[in-house]
Amino acid sequence: MSDHDPMVELAAGLTAIAAEYEAALEGAVDEHALRTANGRFLGPQGSLTLLMKRMPELPGDRRKEFGQQGNALKQAITTAFDGHLLRIARALREAELTGPALDVSLPARPRPVGRLHPITRIQDELLDIFASLGFEVADGPDIDFTRTASTSWASRRTTPPRTCRTRSS
Repeated sequence: MSDHDPMVELAAGLTAIAAEYEAALEGAVDEHALRTANGRFLGPQGSLTLLMKRMPELPGDRRKEFGQQGNALKQAITTAFDGHLLRIARALREAELTGPALDVSLPARPRPVGRLHPITRIQDELLDIFASLGFEVADGPDIDFTRTASTSWASRRTTPPRTCRTRSS
């Protein structure tokens, strides 16, 4: 047998993971920190998950033993996570109940009145998009009159459509 025994190495890894998880569990003060710590051990790239993926390195008779130890640790981590999560939820609820009371004599928060029409919102978004592309937005009349259609484009007064109007008799 070689002096590098994978079972000893993997068993030491399980022991180290158990100790690390206990320290991470005690350091988690809120739900986000607790879930992050749990993911570091049981997530897809978690240390316990990666260690369990090394099980094929073991001889066939030792895989079962290591698998049982790994599953027992995984169960212990899950139970500790659930218990700590419950304690955090209870502490938050207790803080909410014993915190400052709601003052119902205060005026209500002002609510915004109305909102923009969906077409107006889309028009504003399109204007923002074109402005970001370097276009300038020009505002003008919505209805074209002969005066605005011909003179605003700096066209001559003798354009063919204006001078060639003849009445047929």
